[in-house]
Amino acid sequence: MSIFVFTIAYNCGFIVNGCLSSFHQYHNIPVYIFGKPIDFLMIHYHPNNIFVDVSNDKELEEAYQHGHKGTAHLWTKVLMKKH
Repeated sequence: MSIFVFTIAYNCGFIVNGCLSSFHQYHNIPVYIFGKPIDFLMIHYHPNNIFVDVSNDKELEEAYQHGHKGTAHLWTKVLMKKH
């Protein structure tokens, strides 16, 4: 069984940083982090962090102006990345 672990850091890199610190203490597996370069700057380096830049997606940017529509749009990116 393969495991695909991800988190969404879009507009919340600072919050995700704390979560990742805790996760990496107990797990030695890659984590795909979906966000923007500004979010990634707030996340401490770890060799298992894999950054997926979604900053060029203008549709995603617009969708995030409408709450969960943005989250749903980003989920499509996550599922496409997994496959």
